[in-house]
Amino acid sequence: MPEAIVEVTDATFKGEVIQSKKPVLVEFWASWCGPCLALKSTLEKIAGDMKDKIKVATVEADKNPKLTDQFHVMGVPTLYIFIDGQIKAHLTNGHSEKELKAKIEETIK
Repeated sequence: MPEAIVEVTDATFKGEVIQSKKPVLVEFWASWCGPCLALKSTLEKIAGDMKDKIKVATVEADKNPKLTDQFHVMGVPTLYIFIDGQIKAHLTNGHSEKELKAKIEETIK
């Protein structure tokens, strides 16, 4: 995974997301999920293009059941935007790069 995207686990979520000084886009995903794999390149592009505005993190849902349960993830991909440790936006299913960037800009302004 490129350096621009942070892999987060049950153990590192608090430090990487909740305590982040920057807004964080978190994707819950699974290795068997086609739409998740399709979204990967979009997230990599956003992580590079918007690195000054937002951190991009991924959580592998199957390997991190505490987080998956805590955030009531019912399907993947599921995306959240956290600001100051709080969920400010929730997105499900696939979105284009343009749609995601617009949602991020709208949420973090």
